[in-house]
Amino acid sequence: MGRFVLKLYFLTIYYGSITGQTYSDMDKLYKNLTSSYNKNIRPTNDLTLPTHVEIGFTLVNIKEFVEKDNKLAITGLFTIQWGDFNMMWNPSHYGGISTFLIPQNDVWKPELLLGNSYNNIHPLGFERLNIRVFANGTMHWWPGDVYEVTCAADITYYPFDEHTCQLIFNPWMYIPHKEMTLHKMTGNLGSPIFFPSGQWELMKTNISIETIKEYEQFTVTITFRRRPVFILVNIFIPASVLGILTTLVFLLPAESGERVSFSITVLLALTVFLTIVSDNLPNTTEPSIPRMSYFLLADLLISTLATICAMLGLRLYHKPEDSKVPMWLQYLTCAVCWCCKVSRSESNNSNMEKCIFNEGYSRDDHGNDQLKSNLTKKQNSIQEENVEIQHLDHTGSRKDVSHDDVSKSVTVTWKQIASFCDVLHFVFFVILVVSKNLIALFTFRGY
Repeated sequence: MGRFVLKLYFLTIYYGSITGQTYSDMDKLYKNLTSSYNKNIRPTNDLTLPTHVEIGFTLVNIKEFVEKDNKLAITGLFTIQWGDFNMMWNPSHYGGISTFLIPQNDVWKPELLLGNSYNNIHPLGFERLNIRVFANGTMHWWPGDVYEVTCAADITYYPFDEHTCQLIFNPWMYIPHKEMTLHKMTGNLGSPIFFPSGQWELMKTNISIETIKEYEQFTVTITFRRRPVFILVNIFIPASVLGILTTLVFLLPAESGERVSFSITVLLALTVFLTIVSDNLPNTTEPSIPRMSYFLLADLLISTLATICAMLGLRLYHKPEDSKVPMWLQYLTCAVCWCCKVSRSESNNSNMEKCIFNEGYSRDDHGNDQLKSNLTKKQNSIQEENVEIQHLDHTGSRKDVSHDDVSKSVTVTWKQIASFCDVLHFVFFVILVVSKNLIALFTFRGY
C-alpha cells in the first residue's frame, strides 16, 4: 500500500511539472506577446492584403420602441472574429496555455460605428471588455450593449402595426477591400438567450453586408409587430360598446324626461374615455394618422349627432296639440301611413285612443254602438266617393281631390311625428354604428 502511494506521488509531480499552467507561465506569455505589440497597426503580416473580419449579431431583447420619437432600443450581442499574427504562440512552451483573455484596449480591434444612432455616435463596445485570444492567433470579441437607433414608425394600422428597423454599422476610416473586409456570420433568431417582450413580438432578424458608395456597412434588420390584445380590450371594445349604447336613447319613452340626460351622459363618458386613451395613442401624423383615431372620432361624432336628434325629437313631442302639422311634413315623414297603421292596431283594443276623423263623432253612455254606426257611415261615404271616381273622365282632377280628402281624413299629431322619428333615428343609428364597426373589421383584416 505504501509503495502504491509513493508511485502516485511521483507521477503527480512528474506530469504536473510538464502540463501545469502556473501564474509565471501566464505572465511570461503575456509579456512576450505585448512587449513589442503596436495596437495602432493592423495585425496583418502583409499590409498590402486586407484584414478579414467576420461579424455576427444575436438579438437579446427588444427593450422599447417609442413611436412618437422614432426611437428603437434593443439589447444585442455581437460576435466579431479576426486573425492577429502577433498573437500566436506554442502552448507547449507556456505550460499548455492555449487561450486567455486580454483587455480590448491592449490589442488592435476593428473600429465600428453605429451610423444611425439615436443619441451619440461612439465606437462599438464599452470599457473593460475583454477579447479571447487563441494560440493560432484567432481573436474573438463579444461586445454587447443597449443600442438606440432611429426608426420611422408606421402606425397606420395601430394596434396591428408592424415595423422594420435597421442597425447600420460602418467601419471607421478603413478603405474597403484594401485595409479591411467584412464577412457575415449566420444570424441567430432562435437564440436561447432571447427574452420575448410583452408588448412586441419578434418576427425575424437578418444581417447583411452592403457596399454603398465604395464603403462597406454591416446592417442588422429587425422586423417586429405589436401584441394587440391589450389595446383591443382597453380601447377598441369599450369605445364600440359606448357607440352601441348611444343608439338606445331613442328607445326611452319621451315622457320619462331622461333622454337628454342619458344621451349627454353617454357623450361625456365617451369624451372622457377618448381623453384617457389619447395618451396611449401615438401622437404622430407621419406617414399617416392611425386608423384607430378615425374610428374613435367617428364614435364621438355619432354620439353627438344622436344627442342632437334626441333633443329635436323631444322638441317635436312637446309642441302644442292645437298646432297643425304641415302636410309636407306628413308626407316627408310618412306620418299618414304611420298613423293609419297605428289606428288599425289600436282598433283592436278599446282601452287605447283611436285616430279620429275630421268630421268627428261623440261617444255617449252607449258609445260603442254609436261609434260603430259613425264608422260605418264614414266607410260607406268613402266607398261612394271611390265609385264616383271610377265613372269620371281621365283628367285626374277629381281623383286628386278624392285623394286629398282621404289624406285629410286622418289627423296627425306632433307626438305621432316624434314617435315615427324615434323609430327612424333608432334604425339609422343602429345601421351607422354597425357599418362603422364592420368597416373597422375589414380595415384591419389580415393583420
